[in-house]
Amino acid sequence: MAEPLAYRVKGAATIDERKRGGAANCCPSCGLPVNGVAAAPPNRSASATASRLAYRVEDAAEQIGVGRTTIYALIKERQLVTLKLGRLTLIRHIELEKLLDALPAGGGDVEQ
Repeated sequence: MAEPLAYRVKGAATIDERKRGGAANCCPSCGLPVNGVAAAPPNRSASATASRLAYRVEDAAEQIGVGRTTIYALIKERQLVTLKLGRLTLIRHIELEKLLDALPAGGGDVEQ
């Protein structure tokens, strides 16, 4: 059998070249080195998400430390107001704050 032909786009770096830092046009989201410097993968740090106006259901759940099912239950019970953008359900940051402010304080009474 004949060896398969290897096709390469002119100017494109191979995976090995990217790992060694030889790729000048590597996508920042892949995390492979660009010009010898590893690109930081995209993240959702607290500082980046705190300035967001609205969250997807999954992101809202992560922000307040509950699961998606809890968020959907709160929406169904009308304790959490949502916005719709096509099929996307969005929850405004201020609505999450209102929800948390309405919760009773915990850790309450300790008898001594």
